[in-house]
Amino acid sequence: MKIRINSSNQRGFSILEVVIGIFIFVVGMLALGALQGALTRSMSDAKLRTTAANIADSFIERQRGFTQLLTAATPGVPFAYNDIATSTVQLPPVDGVVYTVNMTVRDFYYQLSSDTFTQAPVPLGATSSDYKQVDVSVTWNTGQKFRADESVELTAADLGTGSVRLTSVIPALITSASAGVAEESTNGTPTPPISYQPGQRPDVISLSLSDSKFKESLLPEPDVIRVGELVETRFDVITYAGSGTAATFLRREEFAAVSCECTLRAANADNKGLRPVVWAGDEYAGGHEVTKPYGESANNQQSEICNSCCQDHHDGGSSTDDNQTDSYYNVYGPFKSGLEYTSGARTTDHKHYQSDGVTPAAVGQKYLEACRAVRVDGFFRISQDFRREDQHVFPEDFMDEEPEVDVYSGYTTGAVSAYYGDVSPGYPSWSPPPCIGGPSPCVAEPSPQGASPAARDPGQFPSWTTLPFNSKETQQLRSRGIYIDYMSNDLRSVLSCLSEGGDASSCESGDVKLDKTGSTNALELLPFFEVQLTKLNRWTENPLNAPVNSTDQPLADNGSYSRGIISKSGSGSSDVIAVSHRGNIGFTDTQAIDPVYNDYVKTTKINVQAGGGGADPPPSGGPFVGGNLTTSINGFKTGDLVATGFPTGSLGVACQNTGATWSCVVPIGTVAPMVIITGYDKNNASRYVCLAGVTGTLAGGTGGASTSTSFSLSTLAVGITYAINVQAVACS
Repeated sequence: MKIRINSSNQRGFSILEVVIGIFIFVVGMLALGALQGALTRSMSDAKLRTTAANIADSFIERQRGFTQLLTAATPGVPFAYNDIATSTVQLPPVDGVVYTVNMTVRDFYYQLSSDTFTQAPVPLGATSSDYKQVDVSVTWNTGQKFRADESVELTAADLGTGSVRLTSVIPALITSASAGVAEESTNGTPTPPISYQPGQRPDVISLSLSDSKFKESLLPEPDVIRVGELVETRFDVITYAGSGTAATFLRREEFAAVSCECTLRAANADNKGLRPVVWAGDEYAGGHEVTKPYGESANNQQSEICNSCCQDHHDGGSSTDDNQTDSYYNVYGPFKSGLEYTSGARTTDHKHYQSDGVTPAAVGQKYLEACRAVRVDGFFRISQDFRREDQHVFPEDFMDEEPEVDVYSGYTTGAVSAYYGDVSPGYPSWSPPPCIGGPSPCVAEPSPQGASPAARDPGQFPSWTTLPFNSKETQQLRSRGIYIDYMSNDLRSVLSCLSEGGDASSCESGDVKLDKTGSTNALELLPFFEVQLTKLNRWTENPLNAPVNSTDQPLADNGSYSRGIISKSGSGSSDVIAVSHRGNIGFTDTQAIDPVYNDYVKTTKINVQAGGGGADPPPSGGPFVGGNLTTSINGFKTGDLVATGFPTGSLGVACQNTGATWSCVVPIGTVAPMVIITGYDKNNASRYVCLAGVTGTLAGGTGGASTSTSFSLSTLAVGITYAINVQAVACS
């Protein structure tokens, strides 16, 4: 038998097929090699960027390590906030790569009037910014070879250049919230002290709280939305320790006062309002939500704070966590009378009125409101109303000198302490109401300076001033007010416990937790502050416009208006009067919002003696006495002297003083005419004013304890020019 084999099924690979297979394999291996190279470059690039990011982050964190605000004599020793500045640093090679750090720093300042942060303009008196924006860019240029592993070496051509950029914001002051986190995470280790630059007198007055601690209020700045109707005014109260360049920041309270137009709504469960923010010993504590009447902002052309003001500034309502032991704790106006509530009881809402300030507003109608807001946890919350307990009007130069500041500070803190000591169990509804700076039962102020021409002794408050003033034809009077918040039962209990020797932890009560500062200093825990009100008061005179005029322009933004500047329109005496509301409207100077507005308006006055002055010719109508001014004291300016005639009135002596000469007209029939020389006692120097040709008591040596010298014109020859000399020794 013959076997046949089909050879067609036994064919092998042709050379072409082998070549194609090899080609495919080679292409695949080349692709795999390229992928491996790309992966290597990506891993290397990721390593570069990670290193750069870590460098950028460490540079930013390094800037946060400042221990004081202002730069020391040797910059960077110790590192200060103001040392954070734009710079470029090239680092030593890291794994063969050179990194360059470019840091750009931009300063931002808080503009109180607009509630914004801007790079310009720099606020007046600012020694440093409020925040710094730090932009760190880390770049690299691999001029050196970079070895990814033992077998692969990459060059600049492989990696090229790259950069990583991080941006952060660094505040000048550490907030209480961040400080609390830092202390908690470090087992109570305190945060580094932050420097603070105290304000400049006389606009900002530091009140001594003892224990080397001080409190001061920054100048209020009104923002006028609608003149006479809608205004927002903001200012801060700062507590700090130490003085001058060694001062350190302790606490800051941010206040705002707003006048608003609202629409009244009825209470409903879907629209709850907040109880008021109340002082809790070392911070303001926010109230809880309750169902009560509420309001809505009537338009968007007013302060943003008006949304909260309209919504929350209502009383009434109830909840399970109300403070039932204190009937005044949950109301916005604890000093209001029962007649100001809708049913005569504090458990109901206080009354609201339409734009006439008289007609009650019904649900759905518009009404006027004025609120006080306090920043709590970063947001403005509506607090219990402002309550001014005292106010003074001072001459332009009072508190120019430190001893005068000490007198005022001592009076303020002493009066506040005595005010608290007088608080009775019936507080705050006692009769008469608590007060300071007045007759009994109020806490008395320092004895006032006697009537003109009496000199002012150290420790006295000035009761009169003169025009011309220090050779000037105008004078900017100043007004200052003292405010004290409502003190809850819990707060008074804590203060009483501390006064008996208790410590912060054992004396805590209810809502008062002394966990922010741990202070037991009563003045630091009492809710009071003092602030300049010059440009928020209204000013007038009695008699009106003669012989003294005072400016009283409408409020305007940026302080571009005049109030309390006095000038003379004749010779004589006037009482210049500062008028303001004791409550919230006192900081907005807007129209009345209720019929009891006038019950809360209080006046303060100072007497102004207006005589001749300037370069005007001597007044006519009678004989005159004149003089030339000289001095033997190095550095003393005779232009500081002021000659004032006395008495004032229709038969009063009228004096003029150009700085080098003076003249006083003495009308016929004037009783006991005198000329009073002032302006020579600056800096409490011991100086004497002597009149040539006049001896004995008329020479009037004064020294540092007095502020004026009086000469009787009835014993001087009229029509004669005398020589006045200021010298350091008593007149012979």
